Amino acid sequence: MMTSAVQQDILADSDRPPPSISRIVEKVDDYLVQAGTKPVHISEICGALNVSRRTLHRAFHDAVGIGPVTYLQRKRLCHIHSVLRSSNPATTTIAEIALQHGFLNLGRFSGYYRALFGEYPSETFANLHRVQRMEQSTEV
Repeated sequence: MMTSAVQQDILADSDRPPPSISRIVEKVDDYLVQAGTKPVHISEICGALNVSRRTLHRAFHDAVGIGPVTYLQRKRLCHIHSVLRSSNPATTTIAEIALQHGFLNLGRFSGYYRALFGEYPSETFANLHRVQRMEQSTEV
């Protein structure tokens, strides 16, 4: 009697198709777009998508080749990179941008940024604006 109940549960579970790996990653991306610059925790994503941490982790490793935490961090760093390239140093600081994107430890942020882009955030900020100043001076 007990084994038949377990077998029925197993059959019921196997009847349902497993969630698509790429669909999970797409849903995470959609969720991140809705969240904007607000830092998002993995448990928040798991709750919103109704998946376990293990399922999320496996989906990211299979679809993207990295874990979800690394993916979220790189996505935030890429957004910061874009913001740094389009911000005015007279009105914005790197620290403000990093904090807005959930990096509370600025030293670690700088290290993560350098590991991904090969330069410090200040170099991205300075290089872009040096080129812009040079372009402006040649126009005159």
